[in-house]
Amino acid sequence: MTLKELFENHDGRECGKWDHYFDVYERYLQSYVGKEVFILELGVCQGGSLQLWKKYFGDKAKVVGVDIDPRAKYEEDQIEVEIGDLRDPKFLMYLIDKHGAPDIIIDDASHETQQVLWAMGFFMTKLKEDGVYIIEDVHTHYRPEYNGGCKNPYNIINALSNMAHDVNVNHIEEPFTTGLGTIRSISYYDSLVIIEKGNTDTEPVFSGEQQYNDKVSPEEEAIQMQTRRR
Repeated sequence: MTLKELFENHDGRECGKWDHYFDVYERYLQSYVGKEVFILELGVCQGGSLQLWKKYFGDKAKVVGVDIDPRAKYEEDQIEVEIGDLRDPKFLMYLIDKHGAPDIIIDDASHETQQVLWAMGFFMTKLKEDGVYIIEDVHTHYRPEYNGGCKNPYNIINALSNMAHDVNVNHIEEPFTTGLGTIRSISYYDSLVIIEKGNTDTEPVFSGEQQYNDKVSPEEEAIQMQTRRR
């Protein structure tokens, strides 16, 4: 079943997602299905999405939710909810010390701009290499009640735009400090941001027998000079 089909047939705890999220999730998360994978979701509300991830990834998945509301606390096979404040560094370290490094992190917590950046700054360093970091409901970063706005530097789109060079860090030949570390991509969708962690150190490859010849004969050079003067 696709993630969308699982959602449509879900009969457990309440779960809500934007409809266009499902296709995006499939694109980035399908490779984890059936494997040993640790999913950490920040903000769980009723906990239905945790059950959805369990169904989607399979019986080898470990799903941990985090919420500040004690009423969100519950456990079942493969699922555990931790109660704490994402603004508390000791609580964040407790999560990692107890559960280890996540393969997938989904931020569906407060959506307040500065807290989203705080969480990303911490958890990106703890995310496994080749892991995926997802920030949901980015539309809130344009709303004043979430300390948002197009020109606000804490708007996640503005913050990540300043880190876009990280994707090409292996080609930078001047002093440069990455904001996110080694990442393969930053992708923007309506209300959704996906960050893929991983080394981008690549090299050019060629195929075919005839290569480009950059040598120019005197006759060809004379023709090129005449063309430029026209």
